[in-house]
Amino acid sequence: MTAGALLGATATVVVLTRDDRGTAPPTSAPKTRPVMSEVTLESSIWSGAGVKVSQRSEKASLELGTRFSASRDGVVTGMRFYKAASERGTHRGSLWDSGHKLLAQVTFTGETGSGWQEAMFSKPVPIRTGRDYTVSYHTRNGGYVVQRGVFAKPITSGPLTAKAGVYSVAKRTSFPSHQHPTKVSYFVDVIFQHREVRYQNGQGSQASPTPTPPARPSASPTPTRRAPSTPPKPPASSGPTKQPTSPGGSWPSASTTGVPSGVKLDERGSITVTKDGTVIDGQYVRGEINVDADNVTIRNTRVAAAPGDWGIIQRSGHRGLTVEDSEVYGNGKQRTQFGILNQGGDLTVRRVDIHTISNGILTEQGLIEDSYIHDPVYYSGDHTDMIMCTSGPPSGAKLVIRGNTVINTLDQTGAVALFQDFGVVRNVTVEGNFLAGGGYTVYGGGGDKGTSSNIKIVNNVFSRKVWSKGGYFGPVAHYDDNGSGNVWSGNKWENGSPVSAG
Repeated sequence: MTAGALLGATATVVVLTRDDRGTAPPTSAPKTRPVMSEVTLESSIWSGAGVKVSQRSEKASLELGTRFSASRDGVVTGMRFYKAASERGTHRGSLWDSGHKLLAQVTFTGETGSGWQEAMFSKPVPIRTGRDYTVSYHTRNGGYVVQRGVFAKPITSGPLTAKAGVYSVAKRTSFPSHQHPTKVSYFVDVIFQHREVRYQNGQGSQASPTPTPPARPSASPTPTRRAPSTPPKPPASSGPTKQPTSPGGSWPSASTTGVPSGVKLDERGSITVTKDGTVIDGQYVRGEINVDADNVTIRNTRVAAAPGDWGIIQRSGHRGLTVEDSEVYGNGKQRTQFGILNQGGDLTVRRVDIHTISNGILTEQGLIEDSYIHDPVYYSGDHTDMIMCTSGPPSGAKLVIRGNTVINTLDQTGAVALFQDFGVVRNVTVEGNFLAGGGYTVYGGGGDKGTSSNIKIVNNVFSRKVWSKGGYFGPVAHYDDNGSGNVWSGNKWENGSPVSAG
């Protein structure tokens, strides 16, 4: 087939529009302790913007499609294509992986004369982050729509990135492996669903945007803290240019966490780990790291997290992830929900710089030490926490948060947040940290699931660098004085005066 045949010299212009799939904006609500939930979101590549196309007809059977990838795991539930008014006959849609393996097929029924046609697969097809897939349809009569130049660069719509329009000339369904040199699109699309973590306040509605805060007081002198458990290393020279909130003194900061100076980084896209014991070292990851294996180590690595749910995730059923001497951050314009999300077992985070995201670390167990977790970004509907757990560790496990700088520069939720969203909190130690900001700087583990136990919040320094009360409302909330083994001791303001739990 020639270039002229696939593009044509004359055109009937059609403007394509499609309403975004989604929900109405949240209403305002008072701020209370947030509750975590998951929602299912649906996306398509061409989901709102007007698009001009040319309608063409060829004397050949064609397979026309789009090559795409997703920035997070999810499922493709169906597909759609834009039908030319000149097109007749039955159309069969297909979904393929990068190895040309056919994953699903569907025959379109109830088609209209032209415009978007939609069909659902018999069951959802799992899609993995960062992998290429192709969605296509077969037309026996040769009618189609096209627009040149669409793929001069990839098109990103939410979690989906469309990379190329593809075709083949074939009498029956086959993988479309050819690309036209004028980078055309044939407007073949997917219906993609993914799960996203959202936060709601105690009344069940999403939080309203952050109110205008009062003027910040000048910083108080910073006391000397204990030495880190491992000698600190200087950061790499490159990275985000945003000036972070600094704790001062010898607390963990940008100069003692992150990628050490002089480490050469190899740039690459998202990584999925499936082999136990894998070591990721010296990488600059633009995307995310999915850990589907045990005892994985990530060190000397910078993760410029793609918009979505996380920069690094340890999946359910796996344990032993260690992240050290690394940096995780978002772009500051589109939400990255978590720096590190742990759905599995033991997690160790050491000398890591996490910033410019909604939430720093979510884990129920493990060790977080000598790290710098700070400067979140607010997006509509967010509750922001720098370190968070939402239930107690499983029997025999514990969570230790030790020797970190944790600064939430916003006026809601916390620097360290021990919540009872999914169970009673127990066996957590928060010791020797520099803590500042949030609605309350620390949420102490109390809640309606039961009385927390073995919560030790000791020898921390609370700062007024962000808000005059430590947090916007105060230094601590929801701490159970009467819980078995609970200890609140040695916690002080920067000037040495005590911080009470009451």
